[in-house]
Formats: sequence, structure tokens, C-alpha cells
Amino acid sequence: MSRKWKSLYRWSLRGLSAAGLCAGIWALSLGSSTPSEAFFDSYGTPAVMVKDAAILVVIGTGNPVSDHLAKEMVEPAAWTYESSAIFEIDDFEDYAQYETKFLERLEQELRSKSAVDIIVLRHTNSMDRTLAKVPAELRKKIRLVYNTGCTNAHGGDAYMKLGIGAYIGHPGISCSPVFVSLFKDRWLNGYSLKDAVKLANDDLEADLMHGVLGDICKKATSADSREEAFAATKAQLFGNTSLTIHARYRGSK
Repeated sequence: MSRKWKSLYRWSLRGLSAAGLCAGIWALSLGSSTPSEAFFDSYGTPAVMVKDAAILVVIGTGNPVSDHLAKEMVEPAAWTYESSAIFEIDDFEDYAQYETKFLERLEQELRSKSAVDIIVLRHTNSMDRTLAKVPAELRKKIRLVYNTGCTNAHGGDAYMKLGIGAYIGHPGISCSPVFVSLFKDRWLNGYSLKDAVKLANDDLEADLMHGVLGDICKKATSADSREEAFAATKAQLFGNTSLTIHARYRGSK
């Protein structure tokens, strides 16, 4: 981990508040996440790898430090898509304004691309209600929704009913930033969702059960044990598990 992220990590853990712990986990996860050199050209600029696809990222952790770290983690990955946009909820006057702008951009991308992925870096949320406002024929082109929100795995069936290709969520009060770091590079490298989620969960288990992150995540999630923290964080996958980042998904309800 670089000196910059070590400093941010130590700063964010001051007082061991819930918000500080959350930011600390983002910092640790970011510090251990190194984008593949294949994502950049010889000049060090992002190379477009994913043609005819877009990614929209929604960030709203309620903590400006965590929001900044979340953006730092996912932005290089977003650049590898032909089109991308990051929506930081705190940048808008209110939630209604954010949702309006998000839906406008989403529908634009759905009309012009074969597939759109959505990454939601928020606490417990109702993104499924937002996506229900998109016309059904367009929703079929939403390939993947990954949601870091605590307990949002329980909404998996709702996303499937919307006709979305696949959905990933966490079942409990989770330490999801660790999973984000472990999952994203595998997805970008062309792994199927089934393999990317399984391998990320395997590494997550090793980190939480045996690594330094275990005690931190235990405290951040108010879990009674490392095992409980892992069980609450272990990602669940719904829908088409064979999808890859290069798939052109057009599903049916």
C-alpha cells in the first residue's frame, strides 16, 4: 500500500467511528487494488477494451472520504468501457435531481449500446425501484447490476423480475468494499460472473478469516466474529451466471 493510502487509512480510523472504519476499509481495499496493465496503453492512458457497452457508477456512502476512495477504486475500471459516467449523489441538490439525471443518462446509453452495467456503491438502497422506471424493452439491455448496499442481496428476485441479466448483492451488514476490489479486476479480465464471484468470495474469505481486515470488518459491521462478518459479506449472484464483460445481453422478462 502506498504512503498516501496508509495515511488516509490511519486518518480514517481515528476514533474508530463507524464512518471512520468504513473509510478505512475503502482505503485498505483501494491500496491493495492494482489495475492490470492491460487496461492502459503504452502512454499510461486508459485503453477502451469494452466496445458497444457502457457502465454507470452511483456513489453515495454518506461519507466524503469514503465517496472519494470509492471513486478512486472504480474510475480506472469505468474508463475501460466505451462509455461511462459516475454519479456522486452529494453533487446534486437532492435525490430527485440525481435520479432524474441518472435515468436520463441510463436511457441514453440503453438506446445506443448493446449492454449497460450498473455499479451501486451505497449503503442499503432501493435501486430496483429506480430501474423500474425505465421502459421494459430498454431494461433488457441492462446486463449487470452490482450493489454494495447492506442486505441488498435480499432484493435479487426484484431485479430478476425487471428482466435484468444478472445481479450481485450482499446478504447482511457487510464489508463490501473488500469484495469490490477482489471482483472488479476479474470481471474486467473477462471472467464469467460465476467464476469472478466465486474467486472473489474465496479471496474474501481468506482476507476476513485470516487477514488484518478480519478484525476491522468485524468491528465495522458489529459482527460477533470473523465468521459472521464473512457470511454477511459473501456476495450472492442472481440471473445469468455465464455472462462476461464482452457479452451482448438482450434478455426477456
